[in-house]
Amino acid sequence: MADIHAHQNEYKGKKTTRKSGSIDMTAMVDVAFLLLTFFVLTATLQEEKLLELVMPPSVDGEPARAEVLEERVLTLVLKRDNKISYYYGGEESDQDLTSFSPDGVRKLILDHVYARTRTQRIPICVKQNSGAPCWDPVIVIKPMPDSRYQNLVDLLDELVITGAPKYAIDNSASSNK
Repeated sequence: MADIHAHQNEYKGKKTTRKSGSIDMTAMVDVAFLLLTFFVLTATLQEEKLLELVMPPSVDGEPARAEVLEERVLTLVLKRDNKISYYYGGEESDQDLTSFSPDGVRKLILDHVYARTRTQRIPICVKQNSGAPCWDPVIVIKPMPDSRYQNLVDLLDELVITGAPKYAIDNSASSNK
């Protein structure tokens, strides 16, 4: 490991003895590479956090339109100051306000997605089943021009957390104003 060597030098007729040492670093380098290899191989890379976006099929470059019953639609309108107004069906005049609080938008989405299944024992349509009646809720998000992008991301996160089967972003409100 460590060796000490004695050298005799002659300087102006005088003999001097100098001691010099050397350290064998092989063992320490081996341990360093083993530790480095261990931590590199056991570390997990950060997984990308992406939301899967499913687009409707297009016909001649235009998205296909699907017929949806008004009673199944909940529209969430993103406004300034972290406010969300909402309405059911096509009645835009009867808008109520909610927020991103725990009893706000998450409870609203859960109530809409699971309302029919609790009271009428109708299963949620995740995939097309064989003609049996099912509750197929749709949530439409309308971001206003003065709303924040972070609010849209937070709302999409809430939809994923609550397990909403179908949702869409309507950008007609932001392009008209």
